[in-house]
Amino acid sequence: MQRALGLLSVLLVAGAALAAKGYSGPAKPTIPADTGAIDTSMASCMKATNDAVPGDDAELREPATRLCQLRAQHKAARERLLSGLARLVAEYRDDTNHDHAQRLPDTIKAVQGIVKNCVDAVSSQQYCHNLGCNEEPESNFILCENKAAEILEAIYK
Repeated sequence: MQRALGLLSVLLVAGAALAAKGYSGPAKPTIPADTGAIDTSMASCMKATNDAVPGDDAELREPATRLCQLRAQHKAARERLLSGLARLVAEYRDDTNHDHAQRLPDTIKAVQGIVKNCVDAVSSQQYCHNLGCNEEPESNFILCENKAAEILEAIYK
């Protein structure tokens, strides 16, 4: 009887140790497909616009302003997604019930892959010209990061 109780105790302790294993990855996962700095300064937007279509400041101001707006939207979409990933980790990192914590690496990898696959798909049929070479990548990341954020929001809703 004592052996049976001893064995049961060992099994319970081992089972609890295994069941208690939470997520051990980063608290703030990144988006590998989108890690570059996003410069929203007018000087940077003017330079990029002038590089795409040389001209004087007066004619470049409107397309440079549009580029800065796209960059700001891209920055906001990226932050939305990064905040969503951090929230997902915070909510599920220690939630071992139903294997939530154990599945976090797969969920994070899938969401990161959504951004890459989406950008690859959208850009695969684009051939930029002039200003489009500045604007299309920004628009693609805005679309794809917002879609990935929507998926995350559906998970932790």
